[in-house]
Amino acid sequence: MINNKPSFFIVGSPKCGTTALAKYLSEHDDIFISSPKEPHYFATNFDESMRTVKTEEHYLSLFKNAKKIQTCGEASIWYLYSEDALNNIAKFEPDAKIIVMIRNPADMIYSLHSQKIYSLDEDVLNFEEAWNLSWEREKGNFIPLRCREPKTLYYHKIANYKEQIDYLYKFFPKNNVKIIDFQEFQDSNLDVYKDVLAFLNIEYDGKKEFKKINERKVHKSNITANLINFKRPKYLKSIINKIKEKLGIVKIPIWSHFFYLIKKSNTKTKKAIPMTKKMQKTIDSHYAESYKNLLKSLK
Repeated sequence: MINNKPSFFIVGSPKCGTTALAKYLSEHDDIFISSPKEPHYFATNFDESMRTVKTEEHYLSLFKNAKKIQTCGEASIWYLYSEDALNNIAKFEPDAKIIVMIRNPADMIYSLHSQKIYSLDEDVLNFEEAWNLSWEREKGNFIPLRCREPKTLYYHKIANYKEQIDYLYKFFPKNNVKIIDFQEFQDSNLDVYKDVLAFLNIEYDGKKEFKKINERKVHKSNITANLINFKRPKYLKSIINKIKEKLGIVKIPIWSHFFYLIKKSNTKTKKAIPMTKKMQKTIDSHYAESYKNLLKSLK
């Protein structure tokens, strides 16, 4: 019997601090965050390989270990960008609290490109080239073989926060939505943490330590990364997914742990090379009007 279902959702955007916020909230005794934190169940317009669970029963099982006193939530970073997710969430939980995290578009896109290389969804290592391919990829061209969802490589659309948030307001009233700026979150984790707890009607627990989460990752060996992330045939994926659903799990423990250890040993953190001034100017110009209008609307 499931006692709880999620009542709050961190819906994105990617590379805006969602992982860190979800981690900090999960350490509160009165909050339960799903594992994995990004099931992407409601993003039904995304490829199935991006959605950890496909049925409501399987989705609700992610929260079966929550205590009755705990408020449940999840943090799927592509919900805000998804055409279906917000409507689906509203149907599932009309009174849900929605948390949105935004960041300067140029910084977000640049960081996302790096993450996409690490996850093997992106095969164009040069950022300027990947940005310029964005429009062609929207037409279905130059999609990397291992890319799970081409929409996540449309760099020219992903940071359209104003349009995405306006769409969000079609399904949820403004008092059920909290928007957090990444820079503010970086400057004062504590203040933002307290604000989020107040938004969720949960008492502050005295937390004062906030460790850095989700640093930039790269592979030590690309050969090893490709070997452990081989593309499984569709029929094999289907069999594996049916087994997971029947068992009410999202990962096969022994198998997943084996690959986790290899992946961890093949990963290192690396400071990003600063974006070129040319590309900074290009992206700033592309998103200027939309981002300016968003900031104005938040005042």
